[in-house]
Amino acid sequence: MPPEWVFEKAWGQCSSLCPVSASKDPHLHLPHGGRADFRGKDNTIFNLLTARDVALNVRFEESDFSWAKRLVHGTKMGAAYWALRTGSGKVVTVEFQAVKFDPVAIVREQGHRDVEVRPGQPALVVDDVQVAMLSPKALTVVNKKWRFSASTSPYPFGKKNVNKDKVLLDVSFQPLYDADADVVGPHGIIGQDYIVKSPFATDFKYSRFDATAAPHRDVSKLGGAKRAATATVAGAKDVKDGSATLAA
Repeated sequence: MPPEWVFEKAWGQCSSLCPVSASKDPHLHLPHGGRADFRGKDNTIFNLLTARDVALNVRFEESDFSWAKRLVHGTKMGAAYWALRTGSGKVVTVEFQAVKFDPVAIVREQGHRDVEVRPGQPALVVDDVQVAMLSPKALTVVNKKWRFSASTSPYPFGKKNVNKDKVLLDVSFQPLYDADADVVGPHGIIGQDYIVKSPFATDFKYSRFDATAAPHRDVSKLGGAKRAATATVAGAKDVKDGSATLAA
């Protein structure tokens, strides 16, 4: 496994260089150590990250979770969709579905046939974009500025009938540069929640995909309960009551 494709688990007093993730139903670990919970909408695609030449969208689905003695009517992530513009101006899309058996990444480029990326194969390379299956259930997508991962996992309490054979999708990403200093401030559900019309859409109100300049998010305008980040390890404990806990 190439070391440059492996996240350093550097939670704590994070800058924008720390990895960000959405996992389980899902819990969000945000830039700078913030945390929040998010409830999606059934069969609806939300943008998780929009930045210059990069978009990550995720399809949400309603799902019941049997958690210990409780039945939770929640949502989960069912598929991830990337749109990336390469250094030469090509637009490449990557699709990754949360399925129980043999998940694959489907890479598309206009004028070329679809390519399935499977475990054990060399990375697919298009200019500065690299797509590889690092394991039977884990995908990585990398370009010059961003490193993404997506993986599938079974529901907790998998022996319970409600959870049996169901699969979760977890995603994480990390800037490989100082995103805080970028003239095009990255945005998306990690800062706000935005619905897009189709899996690889990049043209919604707050899109950064084609932007030449855009302000960074103002966390003081976010709703929900807020508290200052502490010296404890960020991301070690998820928020369980559904309220947002965000750090400036």
